[in-house]
This record gives sequence, structure tokens and C-alpha cells, in this order.
Amino acid sequence: MAALTGTDLEGYELLEGMRAEDLTAMAACGKRVEVAAGETLFRQGEAANAFCLLEAGRVVVMLESPGGETANVLAVGRREPFGWSSVIAPRVYTGGAQALDRSQILWFDATALLKVFEQRTDLGYRFMARLAAIIAKRLKEHWVDLCARTNTRRTLSQ
Repeated sequence: MAALTGTDLEGYELLEGMRAEDLTAMAACGKRVEVAAGETLFRQGEAANAFCLLEAGRVVVMLESPGGETANVLAVGRREPFGWSSVIAPRVYTGGAQALDRSQILWFDATALLKVFEQRTDLGYRFMARLAAIIAKRLKEHWVDLCARTNTRRTLSQ
């Protein structure tokens, strides 16, 4: 595990345009970790304590149905965030995450990150607004995919 610097956070869409001093403050809450292929990063229903940015590798986010079936719902791309349940109440992971390949992750202590946002409310506002836009984009992509599957099934069954 290696400590982060503000420059480590440059080039991430979520953090574009952030001031250097804000990136430095955020970096103090994080570390770079390397995980093995197949390693579980967190599980659905656990207390959410880490916000993550994928630096390299592949990670999948999974949801478990009430019946116990698991579905991969999101392939996290390079430099994309995941584990955002850690910065949104009630701070419980709504899905699990697993590394598909050996991966490098920028791993942030969410409690420390939220304290930075409380102290630097302008940073917290910009961060949450950008995160909300990313979440909305992903939800729309899933909605379009779900509608396409539903329409295909209806067409096939008619």
C-alpha cells in the first residue's frame, strides 16, 4: 500500500478541474492498493467504509437477489469510481465488488473523505455533483439496456 499525492488524482473524470490543494486534501485520505484477481473488495450489505477509483485492472460490481442469485451489473472501467455507497447515507454497500484481474485501486477512507468535504464545502459540493452525474449516467445506461431486453422479449413472445 502506498500513500497518494494530489498528482495521483489527476486525469480522473470525477475530479477534473479540482484545485491542486483540494486534490492534495483528498489524497491524504487515500492509498494505492493492489489486489489479486478474484479478490472480493466488499460485499453487498456491509458497512460502506471505502470509496474507490480504479487505476488499472478490471473490477465488477455485483448484486445479489433476495433468492440468492448473483448478477454482474457493472464492469468498472479504468479511472472510474465505485463504492460510492460509502459517501451516501446510509453508508451500506448496495452491491459487492470483486477484482476480475490483478488491479490497482485508489482506496479512500470514506469517513476521512467526508470530513474533508465538511471542512471544504465547495469541494464536497463539486465532488457530490459530479458523482451524481456519473451515477445518473450509469442508471440511464442500465435503464436503456433493461428496456432493450424487455422489448426484445416482448417481440419474441408475441
